[in-house]
Amino acid sequence: MDSYANSKQTFSEQLLTELEIEGEQIAPYLRQHITHLPGFASHLKWRQLENGEDQILTDYLAIRLHYEKMLAQALALKHSASCTDLARVKSILSQYQSLNGIPKA
Repeated sequence: MDSYANSKQTFSEQLLTELEIEGEQIAPYLRQHITHLPGFASHLKWRQLENGEDQILTDYLAIRLHYEKMLAQALALKHSASCTDLARVKSILSQYQSLNGIPKA
């Protein structure tokens, strides 16, 4: 079970790195994701406290980060021939973040 928890943490750290969220930007960025759906986040917090599901908020954030990355890549593909152009992906992600009130890295 510990290796699974470590792999989730590594996955989340990798996603944050790919999204170029680092250092002091991490906490506000993750907080924004949690507050984006406050009712659902509160339910997850309740499950954590009531059922001892210690990693449930971490799992939720990893899923949100993964969706964000996939969305940025899909938007990049829509607007260009390839999502391998990281500068284009970052530009599109920045536009998405602005439209959805997500703080920029």
